[in-house]
Amino acid sequence: YGVCSGLVDDNRAWSLAGLDRLPEAVALWRQLQALSYNDDLVAIAGQRLQIYAIEADRIVDMNKAQVLIDEGQIEQAKTELLQAMLNDPGWDGYTKKLMQILKKGFVHKDDSNFLESEVEEDHLSLEVFDLYLDFVEQQLKNIVSN
Repeated sequence: YGVCSGLVDDNRAWSLAGLDRLPEAVALWRQLQALSYNDDLVAIAGQRLQIYAIEADRIVDMNKAQVLIDEGQIEQAKTELLQAMLNDPGWDGYTKKLMQILKKGFVHKDDSNFLESEVEEDHLSLEVFDLYLDFVEQQLKNIVSN
């Protein structure tokens, strides 16, 4: 970008955030925090990261999963979302995205079956939970075997 200074980078990050390019803004703040020798800039970057980093990471995770879905790599997309759920268990966006993926594969035996359509969301939610438990179990097995 030409000029490199902490304040310019902070302003550049603010501009990116204003343009709805939050992941790029957060990347700049992370660089600023890691590379700056100015304690004030480190503190400013830290404050910005406390506010925006989690949301930016969620956007990145969701975008990665969507790219995998668009490429037809559904299992990899599921794994990406499950890992994101493990890293950020308090956000339900990953669960909802997994439910959307599973819903595409969910086949009604009889379209006129009202009860089945009423419990579909509960069924998908349980299926996501089952996937999550299997994923966590596999992660634990990997940790124990290493």
